[in-house]
Amino acid sequence: DIAVKARNGSGFSDPGTGTVTVTAVEPDPPSVTPSASGSTITVTWAAAGTGGAAIDGYEVTIEQSESPGATIACEGTPSAVPGLLDGSSCTATGVAGTSYAVTVRAHNEAGFSLPSTATIAVAPAVPTVTASVSGTTITVEWAATGTHPETIDGYEVTIALTDSPST
Repeated sequence: DIAVKARNGSGFSDPGTGTVTVTAVEPDPPSVTPSASGSTITVTWAAAGTGGAAIDGYEVTIEQSESPGATIACEGTPSAVPGLLDGSSCTATGVAGTSYAVTVRAHNEAGFSLPSTATIAVAPAVPTVTASVSGTTITVEWAATGTHPETIDGYEVTIALTDSPST
């Protein structure tokens, strides 16, 4: 409610009153920070402005940069709004060897915020290694594992000799 009184040298008038309804708008984009460890991406975000209504969930999308449209699920606490997450983080597993675009949008009763986007590169998965010895020759073989072995541009092979007693 709003009240306005006029004033002059004799004092104040009675108040004139009115009512204003404030309508919520879409929230501001949240800030987003992805991090990678092994074959896991963790996405954290922080809410910005609410747009005048409570944030009721977040939409998180993780997409392979080389394959637009190929998304990976980010597991977190479900919100009361179906398909959205509550809280401030989620985790995607089984990723490796490529870069990913991470997008987070906040939601309130007025709709979705503009997206916040970040990109993260994930190291390749550990290769499978076998080795054999024949006489004085050591043969080492390896194979790429995980997703996107085509993004691997080389390997480094190290052979460490150790002293061991002969029997």
